[in-house]
Amino acid sequence: MAGVNESLLALADHDETMVRARHEIEHPASTADLDAARAELASAAASKRALDGARAPLVARSGALEHDATAARDRASVIARRLDESTGAGRDLEAMAHERDALMARADQLDEELLSIYEQLEPLDERLESLRVDALAASARRERAQASATAERESAAARLEELTAARGPLAGAIDAATLARYEAAAARAGGIGAARLVNGRCGGCHVAVPAATADRIAHGPEGTIVVCDECGRLLTR
Repeated sequence: MAGVNESLLALADHDETMVRARHEIEHPASTADLDAARAELASAAASKRALDGARAPLVARSGALEHDATAARDRASVIARRLDESTGAGRDLEAMAHERDALMARADQLDEELLSIYEQLEPLDERLESLRVDALAASARRERAQASATAERESAAARLEELTAARGPLAGAIDAATLARYEAAAARAGGIGAARLVNGRCGGCHVAVPAATADRIAHGPEGTIVVCDECGRLLTR
């Protein structure tokens, strides 16, 4: 039959495994990948907003230029047809020809400005497309990481359920008074209520214990238990 010290340490080891399972449920390994993908998507969204802000006045200006250039050419075409249909000469026809030429020159000027706008938009559009591609890749990574995290949580939850069921016999091997002390210590020390003394240090928090305490554990009878002043765990040899 296992002694008190051995039973306490067996329960502590089991509880440590349960603590790890709970941690995996709350913080699955894929969380880092998931957080990285989410951060990348957030960064891409911020970059897109900045690009949209830079593009908006250029897009608006290009639309206005296209409209004005088309209107100028349409008006010039109407005047050109009227000139073609007219006969003779006169100041009115000369004025119409001047207006036609001025409209065509204006349209050409607007085209030049529009070309300049397009040249400014081109690198922004290329960056926008690059962001779109990167965001799609990050979104796919996020979905994969999310699926992995869900699977990891489910696996850890199933393992914790099995560990919880198996804990009863381990706890039952310890007398009621000692178990009560263990459970109280576990509540204070993150779920693990006992630790072995290793080279004069608590195996839980790794802080050195007083020499008298270490000597008592090392040379005391089976079942000698002291409390770690640092973490509150029950210390045994």
